[in-house]
Amino acid sequence: MTQRMRSIPLASAMLLALALAGCPSGDKESAKAGSAPTTVPGSEKSGAVLEKVRPALVLVRATFHVPSGTVTERGAGFLISNDGHVMTDAGVVAAARSVSGMDVVATSRSVEVTLAPGTEQERIFGARVERENPTLGVATLKIDGPTPDYLATVLADGVEDGDTVFACGYSATLGMASVQATGLASRHEVAGGALFELEIPAPASAAGAPLVTEEGKLI
Repeated sequence: MTQRMRSIPLASAMLLALALAGCPSGDKESAKAGSAPTTVPGSEKSGAVLEKVRPALVLVRATFHVPSGTVTERGAGFLISNDGHVMTDAGVVAAARSVSGMDVVATSRSVEVTLAPGTEQERIFGARVERENPTLGVATLKIDGPTPDYLATVLADGVEDGDTVFACGYSATLGMASVQATGLASRHEVAGGALFELEIPAPASAAGAPLVTEEGKLI
């Protein structure tokens, strides 16, 4: 799968990178826990990259009340500020859903964000959905509390042609943090900036997983 993006403004690149990183998992059959991601040279660095970004990775759980009952969706996410802002896949928290083959709109929803799941430091927060962009496939959540461990964005000149990029996140099906896939970045100089082409398989079980550099910076 290939995604092209401009490096300026960098915020737009970050949103598109997130949209590339997967589709919602939740209770859908398309989320295959045993599927093995394709890798590229450089994937041997995955363990070191994961340790750099792990503190900023979170699990997102959304519960929806629909006419037929209650539906739960799960996905990955990551902290983007020190004051509780979280980014995830828009499909994880979208009120408009497909339930048993029918398109419905939830009458209400509640969202939880889990920090450090499965560890002694695990904390669960109620979250507010602040922004949703279905076109880009991203959503911004807000939890109350300090979040000192968050992903900093890489500068435009910090990505070089041939750099390895990593999709890291908590699997919604397994609940474990891992590098879901690796890929390559191609840099093309154009008038007014640079054009990046990211080539990476979209992991099926980690909707909302960020794409990061070897240094653990958000693309």
